[in-house]
Amino acid sequence: MNSVEVGSEIMKALFWIGILVLVLGIASLFVPIPHTHREGFKAGGLSLGVETQTQETVSPVVSGILIVAGAGLLIMGQRSRSSK
Repeated sequence: MNSVEVGSEIMKALFWIGILVLVLGIASLFVPIPHTHREGFKAGGLSLGVETQTQETVSPVVSGILIVAGAGLLIMGQRSRSSK
């Protein structure tokens, strides 16, 4: 493999990684992450407990950073592919 082929493969990888990061960033804005908390105690054969479930989304700042990073990787991968 010569250096042009290696560079092309790296740019192709950057493009696909950019798509993945961009999709994750957009999904993190809307898809909540579930958390389950269990509290209780056991006494002999008896156990009492409470289970609470909450759903939180990722911070919009983190989602924005993922979206911008993904778009940047897409642009970098696309520019290098089209400059051949």
